[in-house]
Amino acid sequence: MKKLFFEIVAPIFLCVVVLFSVVGDVAFAGNIPSGGSGNGSAGGTLAWQKQILMAIADVAIKKLDEAENAVQMNTVISSSTKRAIIASLQRIEDRLVTYKTQIAQATTLAEIQTLNQQVGQYIQAQKNGIINAFKTGFAEIGAAAIAKAKNFEAQLKATLALLKVVCPQELTTINNIEVQLATLASNIVALNVAIQGQNGAVISQKINEINTLIQHLGANIKTVQTSCQINL
Repeated sequence: MKKLFFEIVAPIFLCVVVLFSVVGDVAFAGNIPSGGSGNGSAGGTLAWQKQILMAIADVAIKKLDEAENAVQMNTVISSSTKRAIIASLQRIEDRLVTYKTQIAQATTLAEIQTLNQQVGQYIQAQKNGIINAFKTGFAEIGAAAIAKAKNFEAQLKATLALLKVVCPQELTTINNIEVQLATLASNIVALNVAIQGQNGAVISQKINEINTLIQHLGANIKTVQTSCQINL
């Protein structure tokens, strides 16, 4: 099944946060592995730290680009919410680009460590704002899933009512479909509660369950229609 929007974006952002939460704890004094860049001199240590931190920044920038693309390509999220999320992500990306330039120009380990702590603190400060923007996006995706599920539910109920009359020999299967339909209704309610509570994990879970259930219901109703030679 195709991954949901937040199953793609949320881990990307969390990865960036984690990267720059722990980078400040990187050892900056002479811990160059054997065979690493430099010969253990201060110059070698500085070059090695620059290389590592530039690589970390590049990974984070790439992941932010992936998140921005996922947001932009989503067909459910509103334009205003897209702009808010992308602007938040872009601010961090711009800060990382500046960080890379500053790291390249640094001349001492102390200077690098200060820069590193500053960018980590900046990303941590931005985290809540971005999470809130994501929550709005999750809510919009959840609302769209509810609308789709309710429309499917209404159509299926009408179909089942007709099949009970014209295809009584499949009544057992029809009853089983109605049980699944009740589960769908319960999931719709649970998804709505998750949206109201801004619970992204439950929103993701319930949308997955609803999509899977809709697929099963669609397949089951086709089986009944085929058995009864009815094309509705």
